[in-house]
Amino acid sequence: MKRCISALILLSAVSLSFAQGGLLLIDPPPERKASISYGATLIGFPREPGSASLSYLPIPAFEWMDPSGAFLSTDIGLGWNFSARKDLQIGVRLYLDPPRNDTQSGKVSGLSPIPWRLERTAFANWWPVEFAQLQSSVRTGLGPNEDGTLAEFGSSFGAPLSPSVLLGGTIGMTWANGAWRQSFFGVNTTAAASSGLSTFQAGGGWQDFQTSVGLEWKMSPQYRLDARLDQWRLLGAAAASPITQSRWQRGFVLSIWHDLN
Repeated sequence: MKRCISALILLSAVSLSFAQGGLLLIDPPPERKASISYGATLIGFPREPGSASLSYLPIPAFEWMDPSGAFLSTDIGLGWNFSARKDLQIGVRLYLDPPRNDTQSGKVSGLSPIPWRLERTAFANWWPVEFAQLQSSVRTGLGPNEDGTLAEFGSSFGAPLSPSVLLGGTIGMTWANGAWRQSFFGVNTTAAASSGLSTFQAGGGWQDFQTSVGLEWKMSPQYRLDARLDQWRLLGAAAASPITQSRWQRGFVLSIWHDLN
């Protein structure tokens, strides 16, 4: 079961891709003392929600896990897994939600920029069987007025390909409330006048369908390489918005880690 869980863990690291951010899985707390890992990560994510272009962000990687369930990580943020069970995770976390910078995309030029926001997430994950798990999360505090909410539901699976290579996959769906959807995909009369886009009211509803595939390669007892590819299909008002350049969104995360413990 431990190797199957490890394969699921590598799929759930949070990237900056907007629709993929809530389905996370926290590594089980270490039994005796805190664990520390560090390394480097390259993230590819949509320049804006609905954009056809990717932005690339190289960042240093760090992760600290405490036996109490507390964690701090550049991948998954700052939070706490309250459950002591190995087949169940229930907790909360804080993470930075990326901005919309209207100077980066010609299609979005003229729309109001959206600043960085500190999102609050509640999550619950459960393994009904050892090779698969059910995931859920609710993220709040999003958008320019911090009234945006995203709810995400998914399922992940994982299996070892060899003693040093693990493969995993995830499918899921995201629901967005009207405030979040209007902030990122709606166009009011003021924005229409300054951007040249037609007005558009984006109400709440299903936001996207997601798929991910990931690989972990244990290169040595101390070093490992994680890779993940993400793709999601925008749905409903998000797909129909005049802001949307592509209904198919994509992203990736590539990390190399050095485990100190």
